[in-house]
Amino acid sequence: MACGLAWPESGVLFRGATVVDFAYHVHTGVGNHMVAAKVNCNLVSPSYELKNAEVVEILTYSAAPTLASILRHKEYYQYAQTRSARYKLAKFLRDHGHDVNGGGVEGGRGSAGQSSPSGQDPSEALTSSFDGDNCSGEAATQSQAGL
Repeated sequence: MACGLAWPESGVLFRGATVVDFAYHVHTGVGNHMVAAKVNCNLVSPSYELKNAEVVEILTYSAAPTLASILRHKEYYQYAQTRSARYKLAKFLRDHGHDVNGGGVEGGRGSAGQSSPSGQDPSEALTSSFDGDNCSGEAATQSQAGL
């Protein structure tokens, strides 16, 4: 299949797929806890389109979702190219009292008002402690995309 990006263990992502699509392709939990992504050891934006033979690392957090992380996932929705990723993102947002197109839902079921134990958004802690020379993240999912 010449027009796709293969993930050896579980199928193919098609051309134009972003790191958001990849995270949800790996596992819904990986996508729902995604904070950032690295491609070939470089931090990339969620809109980055994957190419063949790139090494992708998804950086995740383990804390309960905060309002900042939910809003970040709302932004991810516009970058998701696959139907599956868009559906899973919409479900994540609905489960936490937010709509894809609008604001928060009054009295949402999620924990959007909660913050992490340190009171800091997990992505802020991650980016402030990122060492660009060290390519191994401790909470990451890695795979090599290629045919």
